Formats: sequence, structure tokens, C-alpha cells
Amino acid sequence: APFILRRLKSDRAIIADLPEKLEMTIYCTLTREQATLYQAVVDEMLERIESSEGMERRGLVLATMLRLKQVCNHPAQMLADGSALPGRSGKLQRVEEILEEVLAEGDRALLFTQFAEFGAILRTHLRDRFGREVLYLHGGTRKADRDAMVARFQGEDGPSILVLSLKAGGTGLNLTAASHVIHVDRWWKIGRASCRER
Repeated sequence: APFILRRLKSDRAIIADLPEKLEMTIYCTLTREQATLYQAVVDEMLERIESSEGMERRGLVLATMLRLKQVCNHPAQMLADGSALPGRSGKLQRVEEILEEVLAEGDRALLFTQFAEFGAILRTHLRDRFGREVLYLHGGTRKADRDAMVARFQGEDGPSILVLSLKAGGTGLNLTAASHVIHVDRWWKIGRASCRER
């Protein structure tokens, strides 16, 4: 049967030289365009919810939450119009600032996103923005390509940025070359009475 060995950071017998983990939650301000789109999505949902009931109503709320998460990532993701990215997303601007610092230090970073299509957008944008190769691992990546990509990233002269979709990159990978992990957006856990980000 499949066997997974989970090593805990707290187990110093296994990893004696691992530094303490530092977690930071960074809040990003919506741009004017994002705020306008966000309000339009909320208004549309409130109008439609008046005439819905039961499962239809729940589905509408969940679909709206998904769209709001896309707006918070970038308007181009929600609109799916292939429009330009620079200057339109507070979150993308902050990701760029973090990566500037990471790359200036000669470090490497992993970027996780819930949305495979946003991962593709991020990869292209960051490649153009920093003039470096950016790898992208997603659910459609074949196993051989996935293994080669991980080996390249782990290599001494490997690319500095690896974008991963949460489902494809969340299990079974050993990516020790990165010293920074950015959760661009988080998967949510749906409870009985609430829906919250995990």
C-alpha cells in the first residue's frame, strides 16, 4: 500500500539545522478597479438571492465567494479577458515586492494558488516582470515532467520561482530549495454552517 513518512519540524533528531518557521499574514489593499468589481459582484448576488431558495441559494453564495476570491487576486482572472496585469491588483503588487526581496537575497520561492488558470497567468507575468524562468506545476503536468521540474528546481542552479496549484503541489513533494513560501490565495474549508478560509 502507499506509504507516506511525515517528518515534523519539531523533531530535531531528523532535522537538526532547520531554522524556526516565520509566518506572516500580509493584508493587501484592493485597487479602485478591484473594489468596484467586488461591489458589483456582491450587488449582483444580493439581487439574485432574493428570488432563490435552498440549494440554489447556497450554490449562489458559494459561486459568489469564488468570484470574490478571483477579484481579490486580479480583475483579469475574474473577467478572463486576457487583459494586462500591471497596476490593477494590490495583491499582485505585494507579491512582486516580496519576490524582489527574495531574488535580491539570492533565495528561492514557492507560490501556491488555488486556481490553476491564475497560476498560468502568474507564471507568464512573473517571467516577464523579472526576466527569469518561472516554473509552473499544476494538475495537468505529466508525472515525468513533474519529476523533472522538481529536480530542476531543487538543483543548485535551478530557477528561483516555482508556481504551484494547491491540489497538484500540496502533497508528496519535497521542495527544500525554497526558503520562502507565498500562499497567493488559500483553499477554503467548508463547514456545516459557515465557509471560511483555512
